[in-house]
Amino acid sequence: MYYKTILFDQLTPITIFRKLQNFFKDELSFLFESAINSEEGNYSFLFIGAREQIIHKNMKSFYIDENEVEKKVDDNPFDFLKKDIKILMSIYTKRYRMI
Repeated sequence: MYYKTILFDQLTPITIFRKLQNFFKDELSFLFESAINSEEGNYSFLFIGAREQIIHKNMKSFYIDENEVEKKVDDNPFDFLKKDIKILMSIYTKRYRMI
């Protein structure tokens, strides 16, 4: 996982996102923006690439790991994500010392 804080006054998050989408055409990408204005400013999170995926289709959920091995998810996909995120965050926090 890589992250970087960037201060931009001349480019909007959507402009940056579109430029990155053009550069990474075959990758999944997401843009999440904060909706609340605060004295600390607004935040935008850009995600490019996916090591893992959860797909829900025709009332069935599947997990695809970073080696592209597909497994059926028996849980509600959101419950599965909650468990998975707790595990990943504990690993990443130790590895990258994230706050």
